Amino acid sequence: MLQQVQHNSIRSRSSTDEDAHIRVLIKPGKYVLSEGIKVNTAMTVTFQTLDMPDIDYFMNEEEENKEQTAGENISATPKRKLFKRAGKLRKSVMSCRTVNIVNEESNNRLDEIDEKLQPHPSRAMLVLHSRQNNEPIFRVLDGTVNINNMAIIHSSAGIDIWNGNSAVQVQPPSLPDGNLPEFTPRPKVILHKAEVSSRSGRGIVAIDGGTAHVRECYIHDCAATGIYVGGPGSSAIIERADVLRNGNGNRIRRGIGRGHSGIYLEQGTALVRDCNISQNSLSGLSAISQENAILSLEQSDLVANGAIQLEMPPDVPPHVVDPKLGTIEFLRMECSASVVV
Repeated sequence: MLQQVQHNSIRSRSSTDEDAHIRVLIKPGKYVLSEGIKVNTAMTVTFQTLDMPDIDYFMNEEEENKEQTAGENISATPKRKLFKRAGKLRKSVMSCRTVNIVNEESNNRLDEIDEKLQPHPSRAMLVLHSRQNNEPIFRVLDGTVNINNMAIIHSSAGIDIWNGNSAVQVQPPSLPDGNLPEFTPRPKVILHKAEVSSRSGRGIVAIDGGTAHVRECYIHDCAATGIYVGGPGSSAIIERADVLRNGNGNRIRRGIGRGHSGIYLEQGTALVRDCNISQNSLSGLSAISQENAILSLEQSDLVANGAIQLEMPPDVPPHVVDPKLGTIEFLRMECSASVVV
């Protein structure tokens, strides 16, 4: 199911919106967005796949109307008879004995059934096709955005991975001179059971005080970094997530070059717990800043990443090893990390 979607940004309308909650339920299927979704409100906004009935197959509206107006027993309709014949034919073909080749008419009928009996899509998939440079699918400027059980496939023109070329961008608005206002909103995004990929940039970006909570998600095949946290006050909590095959660039001329990490912490705080961070181009997890950075890494696998599995500042001071717990603690006044193996 492919649909073209047009929409406007979600903005705050009154001071009482802070306690409000907007929920957007999306029917399973593939949706092509003509522009990104911008959220600039103190409210909580939830995007999630609509739960559908537990049925294996569905008919389109035209076929359903024919069934309802026929006034006959469903089991006696020509369509049901065709299903029954197809079932016998498939059983004969798949059985462990020699069978004759079915005739062309039977093959044509099987093709007809296969076209009509399409399985339900498992969830909603948002795909961005935009002419704007460096435009994310979700740009969160204020408030809290929940993204539940959805696939987010991003591709945008441009190569500015710091200012929008990402699937999800969590960043408070800045002043015209580029500085942050005295009172800065703390936008937040919560992704649960989501799939995120970007063919042109980063997957998830939380900067300048933005917060990202990623739980049971699949972050994969991003041209640049899978998850990026930067700027004082920014934070990320990443739990039970797979962060795989990120940072390999793209083949677009003058596009994103190869050599990015699965997770990159520049400044802020990051908690990574029970994750699989593997097969990323440069490193599995990088935390290179010597100031204003706190990294906690627990019970996670970092395997088969490019240059290094865990990248720390070059002058990490002596560390303490607890052989009973299998814990390595790096001691630093403003940058610390713990690895549980």
